[in-house]
Amino acid sequence: MARLKRFAPLLLLLAGAVAIFASGASQYLNLDALQSHEAALRAFVAQQLPLALLAFIAVYALALTRLGHPSVAVYDGSMSEWTRDPDLPMETGT
Repeated sequence: MARLKRFAPLLLLLAGAVAIFASGASQYLNLDALQSHEAALRAFVAQQLPLALLAFIAVYALALTRLGHPSVAVYDGSMSEWTRDPDLPMETGT
């Protein structure tokens, strides 16, 4: 059981890759697609910078914690605690 748990992230990545190729979504998830949609992606990031940064950080933290990196910890209360203090700076997308 411990051996299976050790390889669970790799198995999940493999299952995800198979699902992407089986569904045909691989035509949208490649470097050519990123290059052809670069202007739209840059515009989205410029318009939704806080959302884009939050998504990047969330994916990065999830990947590191799921892959078992030993020096990574995710503090769940950070954003909610920050927003409760009116003296701390906060920007909104409006």
